[in-house]
Amino acid sequence: MKHVWSSYSYTIIFTVGLFLLILLATVTNFEKSDDQYVKVTVESGDTLWAMAEQYEDANMSTTEFVKWVREANELQTTHIKEGQTIILPIEKNADILHLADSNKE
Repeated sequence: MKHVWSSYSYTIIFTVGLFLLILLATVTNFEKSDDQYVKVTVESGDTLWAMAEQYEDANMSTTEFVKWVREANELQTTHIKEGQTIILPIEKNADILHLADSNKE
């Protein structure tokens, strides 16, 4: 073991450091703040499915949109109530609204 360490110590340290750096970058990238996404107040007659169709984008299917909203808002079902504030997978941007990346699960 001592021979392995002395022969490959720099490689081992570099590999472990690189792994930790990638892990840190991945974790911080996935944990976006709720402030980066659009929040809406549910109005009478609103449904998650209708919102998904309204904000439909090639990056996220209707089913993926509804799943994202349920997970982000910790909803047990797809039913939403009037007056409820929910986060949508739409990134805030001064010029354009972008759907959140559906691959971040």
